[in-house]
Amino acid sequence: MGLAATARANAASSTTGTCSRRAPDASHVMATGRRASTSGEKSTHGSAVWRWLGDIEFAEILGLCQFMPGPNGPSLAVCVGARLRGMPGALAALAGFIAIPWALGFAVGVVYLQYAEIGVLQDILRGISAAAAGLIIGTGLKLLLPYRRNPAAVLFAALGFLGLAWLKLPLIAVMLALAPVSIAVAGIERGHAR
Repeated sequence: MGLAATARANAASSTTGTCSRRAPDASHVMATGRRASTSGEKSTHGSAVWRWLGDIEFAEILGLCQFMPGPNGPSLAVCVGARLRGMPGALAALAGFIAIPWALGFAVGVVYLQYAEIGVLQDILRGISAAAAGLIIGTGLKLLLPYRRNPAAVLFAALGFLGLAWLKLPLIAVMLALAPVSIAVAGIERGHAR
């Protein structure tokens, strides 16, 4: 199946918030393949291009991955790999997510240590840091979009932001305070929806 046929099949079998749960063929991966840098970009790539996950499903998986210890990217890779291909998919996704970036990061780190005192290099890294902060903020806003009509979700997102950004509370304290209450509120909302 070629790229155009894959795109048509995915478009025909998917609507907003759902997914075809069908892995793309090799031509699709090669034609659209790019390395995503943030969780929001992973969402765009996985759900919008390949229709692996819907927006709400991705937000739920990311929420779980953010609650678990460790970085979000490998956790997302394992969850999506397991969803698509079971245990072999989870192992392959984790290996693919870690091996190449680790090798590249190690090589860049070695080169950086050789030239760390150069001012231009330090300026470049400051610019990259600012861009990364912007991507993180954009990802947070993008994850909130599917829930924008849910006042409780917006309230808990605002409380989390307030606790972390303005009050400078530790993440674990904010999570321990908000997680049980938000789970209880979600349970109550689902009970009323039935």
